Amino acid sequence: MICLVSEADMPQVYRNWEKCFGDTREEIEFFFEVFGNKVQVYVMKKEAQVAGQLCLLPVNFHYAAEGSVKTARAAYIYAVATAPVCRKQGICTQMLQEIREILADKGLCGVLVPAGKELSAFYEKRGYQPCIEEQKIRIQVTEDIGDAGVIKECDTDAYIEVRNRTFNGACGVQESPEMVHYAVESFLKEGGQCLTFAYNKKDYGVLYKAPAQIRELTAADEAEAVAASKAFLQTMGKTEGILQRSFKTLGINLPKEMDKKGCFNLVLE
Repeated sequence: MICLVSEADMPQVYRNWEKCFGDTREEIEFFFEVFGNKVQVYVMKKEAQVAGQLCLLPVNFHYAAEGSVKTARAAYIYAVATAPVCRKQGICTQMLQEIREILADKGLCGVLVPAGKELSAFYEKRGYQPCIEEQKIRIQVTEDIGDAGVIKECDTDAYIEVRNRTFNGACGVQESPEMVHYAVESFLKEGGQCLTFAYNKKDYGVLYKAPAQIRELTAADEAEAVAASKAFLQTMGKTEGILQRSFKTLGINLPKEMDKKGCFNLVLE
């Protein structure tokens, strides 16, 4: 049976995290420093050892249904891990089932982003259903857009302010301020850039990584995002690039009537 982690179990949680995900101790400490008491860590123990673990982070899930946008409280399920010595024993399957029941008792949906096709199939076999489709769009600048925009570097707080004006209340997963801060800071540590882009009398936030990857551009809909991305890439002197609009997201305890479109393009990786 899973339970909330105790202080005495945290050293084992750190060791499992390091072995399963390859993060350094410093990176894991940064995660817990940013989220503080907003993160809940659940563990499954076997003979007094932490055999499995996962984290829950509070988010809101905005979805289209019956011609309007509705909101469900949700938890982002993150860092699901089984201790290497405990694999192939059904630990993860049991954790996922029990966390589903815990969330249901609290009236919460659960959402997660699988790291690849194999993991996606693994979760779907255990009752996790697709709730947001992946949108990774190849952008090609085939003609001169016209007047170039203005690109400036900005800090995380300024980026979040621009982002909030666009995405708060939009269909998809609305991350907590801590989650956005952590995701942006992690992106910067990976060599990405945090930028603002003034174009066509509007300011956009852009998370950009060379040579031509747009992790996020703060546009309200796909057509606007593609148009602004073309202008941004042209201003950067690029003729093509990749725009990530959303990642494939799976969920549990989902509303019965919902559209599978929406943004969840700033996830924890």
